[in-house]
Amino acid sequence: MNLRTSLHTNTLWNLAGIALPLLAALLCIPALMQGFGLPRFGVLSLVWALIGYLGLFELGLGRTMTVKLAPMAELARERASLVRCGLSLGLMAGCIGAVLTALLVPWLLSHWLKVPVDLQADASHAFWLAALGVVPTTGLGVVRGVLEARERFAQSNALRMALGVLGFALPALSLHWFGPNLSAAVSALVAARLLCWLLGLWLIRADVRAGAGAAFNHAGALLRFGGWLTVSSVVGPLMVYGDRFFLGASANLADVARYSVVQELVQRLLVFPTAFTSAWLPKLAGGRISSSRGQRKFMLTMLALCGLGALLLQPALVLWLGAVEAAHYQPMGWLLCVGVLFNALAQWPFTVLHAQGNVRATALFHVLQLPLYLLAIAGLTHAFGLTGAAFAWGGRALVDWLGLEYLMRRPMHRQSTP
Repeated sequence: MNLRTSLHTNTLWNLAGIALPLLAALLCIPALMQGFGLPRFGVLSLVWALIGYLGLFELGLGRTMTVKLAPMAELARERASLVRCGLSLGLMAGCIGAVLTALLVPWLLSHWLKVPVDLQADASHAFWLAALGVVPTTGLGVVRGVLEARERFAQSNALRMALGVLGFALPALSLHWFGPNLSAAVSALVAARLLCWLLGLWLIRADVRAGAGAAFNHAGALLRFGGWLTVSSVVGPLMVYGDRFFLGASANLADVARYSVVQELVQRLLVFPTAFTSAWLPKLAGGRISSSRGQRKFMLTMLALCGLGALLLQPALVLWLGAVEAAHYQPMGWLLCVGVLFNALAQWPFTVLHAQGNVRATALFHVLQLPLYLLAIAGLTHAFGLTGAAFAWGGRALVDWLGLEYLMRRPMHRQSTP
């Protein structure tokens, strides 16, 4: 398979890995809402969010494995040593995350979440079970990083699709078999993650066999690289979704809901740059392709997709919000489309910098952006409401793109792989 064909194929696999779980969600969520009722379904949705967000305990090891393993195609013993180290660190991080989550459950239920009294026992069992799901979640992230370093995107995305589909289908089956029992539904979620993790370990068995021992001499380098990735993983969602919290303080909840609908609709476009850059990452990290070769194609593709999204925004808003409200919120939607374009373009230098091993610069740049963005969005939201929030969000994306482009183009020496 030639270079162009493999990149296109890998990108298509990445898109499929995102699209099929979304389809499963569309099919299963209405039945889950009706079967569990809104209060119990609300707890289940929090469990989904909790398990997903606690993937942070992976400590960036998945992407770290992709970047570090990609240049080591011919070094079987060294590669196996690095893989075993990454798997061991992922397992330990998952266990620590599971214990910390379990310890936080009583505080979450008593001080943070407004769970009805009659649901508190069932909810506490569900959250304790969810804590167990942190272990296979972190482990699976490392496994997928290994597969993508070897450009086995079909297998990596098969795991993602299986996890996404089972994550909705198994709770639906538990509803059929056990009724609206949250513990049964969450047990099914954890079982799905455990099953996918074990399958992933089987898929990478050949990458682990050479040599012996976990080779923890790699641990320092992996944790430093992954730690900086984790900083971006923590700060990034705050900048992507922080506008909604400021709107919640200055606008009524109905406006916040409509803004969220428009933003979620527009942000679906970001699946394309994510799929594209993930396919390029191992080739860039392995030095098998020049970053300049793909950037022009990437930029033209994102311009075309975001332009198409802007054209389709109005009929989509009519379908979701009705004709009158669609006309009112369309200018805000166009502002968000421009912001999504900048956000998409920023993913290219972000990926190139990671492939070069320069994760510290991206993390520090995002930390620097966060307080400035929060100040801007607080002021603009207070002064101009929804339009101000959209403008601040797009402005932050523009600054992010330009700053990352500058960092990418600075002369630097590629960091060596340990």
